[in-house]
Amino acid sequence: MVDVLKAEPGQDIRGQRFEQTALPKNFQGAIAGQKPLHKVIALGGLGMGCLVTSALLGVLGAALGLEVQSQGQFGNTFYESLTTALILLLWLWAVTYQPWERALGVGLAGLSSSLLLQTLLGQLGAIDLVENYFLSTTLTVLICWTMCAVVFMFTRSALAAVDILCLRAARVKWLGLVLVMVGAIAGGALGSDPNPYQELGIPAATDAQARLAQGVGITFAVAVALLAWVANRRRRTPWHHPDQVRNWALAWGCLGGTSFHQLDLNQVNFAGATLANTDLRGRSLYRTCFRHAQRLERARTDNRYLDLDHPKVQTLITQGTSADKDFRGFNLQGINLRHTAELPPADLQDMDFTGANLTGADLRGANLTGSNLAQAQLVNADLSGATLTDICIEDWHISPRTRFQGVTCQRVFLRRSPKGHFLDPQPERSEFQPGEFEAWIATIQRSISLSFQEAVNPQALAFALTQTALNYQAPDLFAVQKR
Repeated sequence: MVDVLKAEPGQDIRGQRFEQTALPKNFQGAIAGQKPLHKVIALGGLGMGCLVTSALLGVLGAALGLEVQSQGQFGNTFYESLTTALILLLWLWAVTYQPWERALGVGLAGLSSSLLLQTLLGQLGAIDLVENYFLSTTLTVLICWTMCAVVFMFTRSALAAVDILCLRAARVKWLGLVLVMVGAIAGGALGSDPNPYQELGIPAATDAQARLAQGVGITFAVAVALLAWVANRRRRTPWHHPDQVRNWALAWGCLGGTSFHQLDLNQVNFAGATLANTDLRGRSLYRTCFRHAQRLERARTDNRYLDLDHPKVQTLITQGTSADKDFRGFNLQGINLRHTAELPPADLQDMDFTGANLTGADLRGANLTGSNLAQAQLVNADLSGATLTDICIEDWHISPRTRFQGVTCQRVFLRRSPKGHFLDPQPERSEFQPGEFEAWIATIQRSISLSFQEAVNPQALAFALTQTALNYQAPDLFAVQKR
């Protein structure tokens, strides 16, 4: 628990877990995240995991290599081992360059084709099929495949977690590769030793066979680590959204870090704060200020209240603008882009907020020139002092509490064409003079507009609206009009 009186701007709050009863409102310039010791422990855990998993793959690769090169001399499983090795190589290639679902299909297709081919060769007498051969082969392939898949996903997650934990991740990854090599060498040596078979009277492998099998095990383990790195690079993990590996990496990267989990963070000021390795899965983020916050992409967030887990939303709320101007359908309720003496106006020119949820957003002073606000939810939003010239307001949703005081607006457009062109300017041939837009929009805010996809009874509708007005002292109902 943190004492409110000690919540000063620029403070070091790393490793602290806050509670609602003593939550400060000002974290401007604060340094959040993990303490150095926690970060070292987290990286050490990843390193040990890489060491163990690479050793497992080293054993697997060496054992398969020993059986294949000796044609089953040590375990009498030549075709089984060959099938397993080919399926693993095929799946690794597929999962590196293809989605998981497609890679799974490739692996299953490879397994089915291999079993059908071996059935045909067995029928022709080219190979001997022992009892329960297909069951044994299928179980072996699935067990080895599962082991390889788990290690592959762990390696991808570990690489992503290093990116989350470290600003200079490349150096740590090189150290991780050294650990992978050490584990692979140990595993390869263990997997290439056929001594357990000697009790069954099976001859030992020659030194050349053992060295070759060990090399296969080492190569296999290192190759899986490198392919995991390639897969992350291709998918921009952990910076791509959505990505399950990114979620796992963020969860690991925020262990022991500053936590605001399940707290009401309404109107809390994180301006200029460093938020890497912080748990920001707050219960509510209404008008929480993240302007100029650093490393928010390395914090653990979610989309329960708004789409804070999306990278371009993080860019928008921290920088006050975004190179990607497509925010159609995004949940941006309660975002704080307020212009103050310390924070510059948000640059939202030519952005597309079609259907976006901007309920309660603080957009004071924002420049929305040319933006598309069609069907946008702006209930209770604050647009005071904003620039609204040439925006499209087709079917937007505002309320009497949506604020437009002191806005700059020369004209707006009431419709857009199917190709996205703005139509029906208001006013048609002139421009709004200072104060005219506010008066025009105030008339709209006092009116009620209902639209129906199917025909309704106008008398029944008028009666219902009249009763509503009488019961709730609503504004006068001027007309019921059929369009």
